[in-house]
Amino acid sequence: MRRITPILSILAGVFILINCFMGCSSIDCPLNSRMLCVYSLAGDTLTDTLTVSTTRRDGSDTVLINRQTGIAQFSLPMSYDGTTDELLFDLHYTDATSSLDTVVIEKDNSPHFEAVDCNPTFFHTLKSVTTTHHGIDSISILNPNVTFDNSHAHIQVYFKKR
Repeated sequence: MRRITPILSILAGVFILINCFMGCSSIDCPLNSRMLCVYSLAGDTLTDTLTVSTTRRDGSDTVLINRQTGIAQFSLPMSYDGTTDELLFDLHYTDATSSLDTVVIEKDNSPHFEAVDCNPTFFHTLKSVTTTHHGIDSISILNPNVTFDNSHAHIQVYFKKR
């Protein structure tokens, strides 16, 4: 019994230290705090090649989707606090021609807090979406609320018939 008491004391002390340093929380924070806007392509799946890019705040550009084909839907991240997002849709057709469209999304941003222990996220409310009409015929908002729920498309894209 004399040998068990020190061992139990040591184990209890280790358990307390682990809980102090690691913390104990029953809150599950989202792993990814970026909101994704879901784009649905009207009609059949895309047979041409689509590249989507945007410009960062520092002026450099970044490719979000690189040479995708055979898709009917895709998701793109939204900026945290910008009131507009500008995307370039570069479409390369099977006949070796291409078109470049600029899509501008105006939105309101609202901070969303799960808990004090979690990083804040931003939900977005889409106000308007406009495009140039080189390869895109029209574009419309289906669901203006961009949240963690990505089960429904937010924006519908109609490409011109070729």
